[in-house]
Amino acid sequence: MSESAPSSSCVPSDNSPSDQHKQISRDLVSTLEQSSEKDTSSDSGDSFFITQKCKPPNVRSSEPQYDTFSAETGEKTIKRSYTTPRFIFRFIKKRKKTRLSYYQSTKLHYYAMGGYFKCVEKLWKGYQTGEDLLASLPTVDIDGETISPLSDVTGGDELPYEVQRAQEINRMFGPKGSADAYDVIFDLHNTTSNMGCTLILESSKDAFNLQMMNYIKKAFAPASCLVLLNEHPLLKYSTSRSVAKHPVGLEVGPQPQGVLRSNIFEAMRVILKHALDFIELFNEGMEFPACSVEVFRVLERIDYPRDANGNIIAMVHPNLQDCDWEPLNPGDPMFQTFDGKSIHYQAPSTVYPTFINEAAYYEKQQAFVTTRRETLLASAIRKA
Repeated sequence: MSESAPSSSCVPSDNSPSDQHKQISRDLVSTLEQSSEKDTSSDSGDSFFITQKCKPPNVRSSEPQYDTFSAETGEKTIKRSYTTPRFIFRFIKKRKKTRLSYYQSTKLHYYAMGGYFKCVEKLWKGYQTGEDLLASLPTVDIDGETISPLSDVTGGDELPYEVQRAQEINRMFGPKGSADAYDVIFDLHNTTSNMGCTLILESSKDAFNLQMMNYIKKAFAPASCLVLLNEHPLLKYSTSRSVAKHPVGLEVGPQPQGVLRSNIFEAMRVILKHALDFIELFNEGMEFPACSVEVFRVLERIDYPRDANGNIIAMVHPNLQDCDWEPLNPGDPMFQTFDGKSIHYQAPSTVYPTFINEAAYYEKQQAFVTTRRETLLASAIRKA
């Protein structure tokens, strides 16, 4: 995992004794069962990872429960707050408290969800290619009982909306990984970060996309259009564009949410025009010679400093704000606490941050991502 764990965190290592692994499983299940018993009105039911109803409105966990009276039914209802399960690991002996903090429990909850969807993705690929991945997927062993990683769930209205929609997109533009999948999908986004014009590349071995981005960069000059390469196994998102053989993401900013800016719209239109020009030239049989493309490879996701309850206690430092793609050196100020103290970047080498203070990523616990500048070589291409 690329994120640095808090100094107070206690994460079991891969070389833990076998009895500790069993204890971890029992503690996880015990915590979840207790959480379910406390809130019988939870919409998750037997499904831990995917909610089956609309997400309830955000409520502060410290806010007390209160009664409401319905004039129509004459009955009182109790409104409850919804919180992430708090995990307890009793095998931890070095700490006075065996209960993880809110921040640590939330991260563990998110990583578990990510592992679940990774499992679903592998099963779907196996279904498309005819491989038997079910036998190779990990199982959970609790007190000697082997549990299948996934039940055989078919389609239908019982599936969550997000799953139904993902299947629909895959049918429309895929199937993903097949010969029938769309050749290119452009995924257009605006961002609140000061990223300028940014193309997003998902594979360093995609010669077609590298050639396209090289063409766009030259055609867009003297204006800048940078390339963000995200091959990080833990930080990649499952996007709609990934269904295509050659997915291309485009981020243009800064633009506040809910606001239209003509310069942002025009920049996106021009970049997309250059991309379509490239595809047309390729289809006409034009050969594109080998070239080199400068990219910024995603390294790590940096979260805001938080207290033991998961509350943000610092902001992006003024010297870093709006400085996407500029070097962040060891010792440079990175965050500023509410009382004015600076928190400095502690790392052995210079990085290039981007997506700085992106509004949509607060809920993802991300203040920015760090990148490393690299140069990739793209082989010559020509339509067969």
